[in-house]
Amino acid sequence: MNSEVTRNKACYEEQSRTARHEEKKRHEQEISSLKQQLAEEHWKWDAYLREVKDTYETRITKLEASFNEQMATESEKHSEQMRQEMERHEGSVKTYQSNIAQLKIDAEHEEQRLREQLQTEQEKLQEEQKRREKELKRQEAQLTHKHTHETLQLRTVNEELKQGLFQRQHFRGLKDRDVGNLFRSIAGQVQDFANVDWDSTRTSDWPFSEHQLLDIHRQNTRKLKKQIVQNTVWVLLHDRIFASPFKILGSEGEVLDREWVEIHTPSKSWIVAIPHIWTNRLQDTSSLEWPEIPEETEKRRYETAKLFLACMEPSTRPSGDDLRLKNGYERSISELLDTLHHALGKVATLQNRQANMLESLVRLCAKTWIEFCSQPYRLIASLPEGSGDLLSLPKLRERALTLVLSPELKRYGNSKGEHLTNGEMIPGCQAAKVSYSVR
Repeated sequence: MNSEVTRNKACYEEQSRTARHEEKKRHEQEISSLKQQLAEEHWKWDAYLREVKDTYETRITKLEASFNEQMATESEKHSEQMRQEMERHEGSVKTYQSNIAQLKIDAEHEEQRLREQLQTEQEKLQEEQKRREKELKRQEAQLTHKHTHETLQLRTVNEELKQGLFQRQHFRGLKDRDVGNLFRSIAGQVQDFANVDWDSTRTSDWPFSEHQLLDIHRQNTRKLKKQIVQNTVWVLLHDRIFASPFKILGSEGEVLDREWVEIHTPSKSWIVAIPHIWTNRLQDTSSLEWPEIPEETEKRRYETAKLFLACMEPSTRPSGDDLRLKNGYERSISELLDTLHHALGKVATLQNRQANMLESLVRLCAKTWIEFCSQPYRLIASLPEGSGDLLSLPKLRERALTLVLSPELKRYGNSKGEHLTNGEMIPGCQAAKVSYSVR
């Protein structure tokens, strides 16, 4: 039994060993198979990884290329935008710089305009102050003239009562002081009237353009404009009133002037050309000497003037020859006013107040001049050489501009009508003019 057990045990052990061997072999085969499968799987996985890697590397390469291309495109686009933006910025900067420069220029111009405006206003205030002072002096002169005239009338009546005459034989005449006051009053009114403002809508009729006016007198064109008007007024007043004793009487006055001048014979070396006998242009004679004129002829001149003074009074109703003289006087006044309005109308628009002021000035000049001519001595108003009436003549082409600001007034003889060849300037009545260069 023991042997059976031993045999069974040995058999069982053999079977166990065989089973274990086969199991081990099977396990080794499975392990080998698994290793082979693992190797295959590892190879497959490596191949897959390589494929995936290659795929992703390819995609990465493509993405990098696309990205680089996109970046290049975006960079170029950005550069172009930056360039355009820089150009716009530079344009804006230039525009701002130009605007700043223009603003500086405008500010300088505005400052200059304000300075000129301030200067103009100051000058206006000064001129207004001077005008008021002159107005006071003018009123004083008018009162003086009125007093002198009334005094002369009283003297006339006194002489007529004393001597039983209708005309004075020993007319004492106005004193130099009275004559000077009357003439300076006229000059002051001419200067005041010349302040008329020029109309900018009529620049095409101006004797000079605004640019030329600035070139002639850059510091004060308003003063230059005033002097041009002043010059024209004096030229026309002298030509129509002060040129001869009776020119303001029209055609009748020309006859009176001619009869008075005809005493000069062509054989004399001091011939005076009609009607410029009162312009003080003599040949071969001193400026303070005049050719001798018989006393009776001079008497006819001043007595005719005295008679016409009476006709000029508004209350008188003349007839016959006196009426013809007064009508000629009124026609001459009207023609002179028309001429002045035509000349001044090229640069200014006269308001009613200024037109009335001009008419009063013309009538004052005419009456004062006839009163001057009613004196036994001679009173001669003469203009200095100038550029003439710039507002009536064509535009000046000369390089020199001379403007008359006032004429001179001289007295020849004394209050008795004697010593008529001796001339003497009335104090304060010297001629005044100003000269400029014209470019």
